[in-house]
Amino acid sequence: MSVPIASTPTQLAVSGVATPESSHWNRHVYQRLKLAFALGLRRQVFLAVCDDTARSSLLAAQLQSELRQRTYLLSLQLDLNPLDPLAQIRRALPNGNENRPVGLQILGISALTRQSANAQWSFLKHLRDIPAHLCELDISLIFWIPRPWLHVIQHSAPEFWQHCTGVFEFHGEPNGQISEIQPTSSPPRKPPKRIPPPPVWKHIDAALVRSILATRNEFDSLDPVSLLLPIDRLHTSKATPSQIADRYHHLGNLYRDSAPHRYRERLHGDSPSPSCARVAIQLYRRAVQLWQLAPNADSARHLATLNDIGTLYWMLSRAQPPEVKQRDLEASLEAYQDALSQLDPQTQPQIWATIQHNVGSVYADLGRVRQRPQEWQQSIEAFEAALYVHPQDADPQQYAAIQNNLGTAYWSLAQYGDAATHLNCAIAAYAAALNYYTPDRDELNYAMLQNNIGTAYWALSQQADAPECLHLAVVAYREALRYRTADRVPTGCAATQNNLGTAYWHLAQQTADLKEAQAYLERSIEAYDAAIEVSQSLQSLTFDLVATYNNVGLAHYHLALKVERSSALFHLNAALHHHLQAYEGWKKQIDRAKAALDSIVRTIRSAYEIGGIEGQSKAFSLLPPSLLSDVMQKL
Repeated sequence: MSVPIASTPTQLAVSGVATPESSHWNRHVYQRLKLAFALGLRRQVFLAVCDDTARSSLLAAQLQSELRQRTYLLSLQLDLNPLDPLAQIRRALPNGNENRPVGLQILGISALTRQSANAQWSFLKHLRDIPAHLCELDISLIFWIPRPWLHVIQHSAPEFWQHCTGVFEFHGEPNGQISEIQPTSSPPRKPPKRIPPPPVWKHIDAALVRSILATRNEFDSLDPVSLLLPIDRLHTSKATPSQIADRYHHLGNLYRDSAPHRYRERLHGDSPSPSCARVAIQLYRRAVQLWQLAPNADSARHLATLNDIGTLYWMLSRAQPPEVKQRDLEASLEAYQDALSQLDPQTQPQIWATIQHNVGSVYADLGRVRQRPQEWQQSIEAFEAALYVHPQDADPQQYAAIQNNLGTAYWSLAQYGDAATHLNCAIAAYAAALNYYTPDRDELNYAMLQNNIGTAYWALSQQADAPECLHLAVVAYREALRYRTADRVPTGCAATQNNLGTAYWHLAQQTADLKEAQAYLERSIEAYDAAIEVSQSLQSLTFDLVATYNNVGLAHYHLALKVERSSALFHLNAALHHHLQAYEGWKKQIDRAKAALDSIVRTIRSAYEIGGIEGQSKAFSLLPPSLLSDVMQKL
């Protein structure tokens, strides 16, 4: 029997990398924002962009709560009357250096969308003044803004925009629009004019200039080439390597975070366009090279940039053919390992664990490309290293994600040998993750883990006749289906129903009791039918639907041999129908098409043996004319 278990247990994404759904995208952006603050850098300016005011408030509260054990972060609700952000920031900070926060997040800016044009221009004027006071404040700032304000700030507060370290864009439904801003007695500053690149760059690498010129049309209103001019002038004026590196890094952030969303969709909705990603990598690499020349460079920013390089290469690998994918994954691994070599796991356990998690996930992808056990073993070592230092209570979701991915790595390694040992390790890792993904906290990830546990128990049962493992697989799959419903997670529901059908099929084969075997086959058919029904409306699946048609046909055939004549003929006709579906789907696969045709012939023979000429005639009536001659020859 061709077993259509979903290809592998579901893997959670690399830290900082997400899937196309809004919830996964937001989780990815949130993790990047949290990591930026966990580094403990001061005098940074971040823009957190979200159109949903309620979601902004929840994310800000979650960020403050989760960082409280490592980084002191305050929140400020902006008072619009009087509107003086700088004064309000100063008042929010405690006097003296004791208990001084590392950062302050400013909320309430979305309310400006309902204020007058004068109030909005006043706010932009205050923003332009903030960079000059960053040294005095000695903190980092997060401004929570709705999406329209991002465009306005870029054009009308360029001094502020130039000092932004990063932009973190969340998905959310808009709550309002910026009112139309009209010229007042204090006219707005015009957007900076596009400056054409000079004919010869004195200090900028020619390959980098060519790459940036090739991507300038990917930005709606900003000419990134113009931002190379200050870098060239810094070189000319003999600025320090650290100062020049900071400008390269800023431009790299622009390419990483500020490309339009339509280009991000090319890489599964969670990155800039491939060309923008590769330019960001070039810029980051140049920044890293210069920081290495600077004796007093910010090591935390250096490490964060190496992590970004690794993650960008990982993102790029996802949409590449195998040979390019492998090259990008190897480059990703090199950047992550470079960062790890400069980290102390004892003093920086959270960051070290995050990067080890990323290393494990890259090795897992390499294992899928190279099809060798070595990469899976290295993946396991990286995940276990991350777990060894990861403070469980500091970030329970990340801890659970590492445990889940460790389970999947063990599951994959089991395909190459010592299966029982590795599958038991996989089950233990999945069970550990379940301590954090419970139904009341996260139903969908809880259901995913239950599906993974079921798949591991099913694989363990294949090492020997082990009905107890199959029973445990059934329990896990049924628990997963309580939350993996067709309306909420149709793809996951179809995969789990399919796996449940396979588990019941094997239980039927391993019992000598006729009634029990009949009951298991009936449940197998019920689960397979549910999987097929849900799959009809889906564009992509994680299992082979054609194999499912073939398997439900086999279940009907075997059930026909265990029931009375009238029911037997019904099941034989159903078996024939499903085998014909499988044959149609496997037409271009010679071996599989032959297996389906053999099943069709065997079913027709049984129809004759049980139902005589009448049964055989009914079976023949179901055959397409193109198959009649092939079937007759085999009969």
